[in-house]
Amino acid sequence: WYSGHPSKSEARAHFNIPDSDYVYLYFGAIRPYKGLEKLIETFKQLPNGRLIIAGKPHNAQVESLIRQLSEEDSRISLHLSFIPDQMVTHFFSCADAVVLPFTDVLTSGSAILALSLGKPVIAPTIGCLPELIMGSAGLLYDDENPEGLKDALINVRLQQYHPEEIRGSMMENYDWLEIAKLYRGPYGAVN
Repeated sequence: WYSGHPSKSEARAHFNIPDSDYVYLYFGAIRPYKGLEKLIETFKQLPNGRLIIAGKPHNAQVESLIRQLSEEDSRISLHLSFIPDQMVTHFFSCADAVVLPFTDVLTSGSAILALSLGKPVIAPTIGCLPELIMGSAGLLYDDENPEGLKDALINVRLQQYHPEEIRGSMMENYDWLEIAKLYRGPYGAVN
């Protein structure tokens, strides 16, 4: 769906980020249950790296809080608006890992998008996330462990991720033909 996949260097040049920086990306709607407060506070404890937050805030209060928490750390880049389709791949190409520190979740389009674009995902072991982020697709952490997110942010940098393996795992688990067959069983043939 998304066209124009820039290289990592091209995407980073667009955002004025050096190739040598490790870049974490939060991408998606910004709502209180998405855990951005915790992500920002945890990221600030890291000695280096970059954090990009891209998405439209739910309301002015949420936007104000995100801006306030981020204002003292120049390593945090905010893109707090709707992200047009032609820019989506710029954000993902720029990133080394996608961080989704949800406090509550039923399903996650952001996680599926990240995996389909070959990016490892850091997320808590809640809701559907353990089913999405399997094997070499990223890192899951215990959201009840106070150091869980911080440890995952550090440990993701120590692992080698291969976009083809991440996409392959995603396609294997979410192949449309297989999903159609599963739905056809209970509903029978439809004419």
